[in-house]
Amino acid sequence: MNVLIITLYTPMPENYKGISGLIFHLLEKRPKNIAITLYSYNINKISEEVRKKVAKDLNVEIRLLKIPQWILFCCRNALLKLINLLLPLDLLCYLPLPNMIKKEIECGKYDTVWLYPFYFFRWIKIFPSQHFVLTGCDSGALFAKRCDKDAFFNRSIKHMLSLNLRMRKARKIEKEFNLPNARIHFVGKTDLEYYTSHNKVNNGFYTPHPHYRIVNKSIKFSSNLLKVLWAGSNDLYMRTKGRELLDSLVKHAHFLCDKIEITFLGKGWSEYHRVLTDYGYQSQCIHWVDNYVNEIIKYDIQLAPISVGTGTKGKVLDAMGNGLLCIGTAFALENISSNNVGCIEYENADTVCEILQDIYQNREKYENIARVGKSIVLKEHAPQSCSIEFFSHFK
Repeated sequence: MNVLIITLYTPMPENYKGISGLIFHLLEKRPKNIAITLYSYNINKISEEVRKKVAKDLNVEIRLLKIPQWILFCCRNALLKLINLLLPLDLLCYLPLPNMIKKEIECGKYDTVWLYPFYFFRWIKIFPSQHFVLTGCDSGALFAKRCDKDAFFNRSIKHMLSLNLRMRKARKIEKEFNLPNARIHFVGKTDLEYYTSHNKVNNGFYTPHPHYRIVNKSIKFSSNLLKVLWAGSNDLYMRTKGRELLDSLVKHAHFLCDKIEITFLGKGWSEYHRVLTDYGYQSQCIHWVDNYVNEIIKYDIQLAPISVGTGTKGKVLDAMGNGLLCIGTAFALENISSNNVGCIEYENADTVCEILQDIYQNREKYENIARVGKSIVLKEHAPQSCSIEFFSHFK
């Protein structure tokens, strides 16, 4: 099977400046009968040296495309960013079809053209006889709907208006995915259900998100203080639930601060670190590490207070696959384990503090839960099985 890929991101083993990990692992473990021609806009700015290594690892040739200067200018200009919000579609949806890509598709030698992510969907209409797969990866309309219920997005008229415009745009885009020669790929079950039901279509499909690098690690919690990891950036995805969890940790500091130590891994957590330190917790803040997996295996537990989001959360998948016990919201844990076996879902932040105290007193019980979680990720999110299932939807 011959497959042509056009991607915004150069594939990488871990997400680097964008969603570059999913495409890497689906390609790395693909069936041997699939030949790939790959064009990348390299929006994640991967160096030539690294691109060559990636190309060798994936057994593909990576050819570069350039984003037009006018689009780059619009992305950098503050006023034009505001105008972009008012456009019917996201700015990148207006990327013109490069002549070399047009010629590649018209030559007729490709069984399927895979577009990653969704911004290129308008090109599909130009080639009605060519089969396409379009990876979302998530439903933008579902994401906007979830944001609408989050306090962070309803704190002012300005933010409510902005969200409303984004929701309208996402719905319009997904309605246009209903194309007879395209399959729409999601890594979120609810995303697929929402897309299918709200647009009354049946051209979507779901596959599990493959896990990334796994390191052999014995699951044995620290004998003294539990080592707790809080990973990710302090952005809109964790703003509301993150603040609730911080407030709860402060409220319960009198019985919890001598049982756990908390490490923040990511940007924007300096205030949280300072507050917890003031209340007696041992805490540290790490803004960046070169090797993410080698860092996270130092910990026993990962907290995932995700307020909004869709699809599969890569950092939760990384943590569970490497033996950490994950405690998170429903949005954090969705699409990883059926019925949340092998992890702990919470609704109220105070519950997290009670759980942490119980883990301190009953470590073996929770070590076993972490072992179950790891085995589920290794089985249900194995890159090879995910890749085989994904490419089964190609012609």
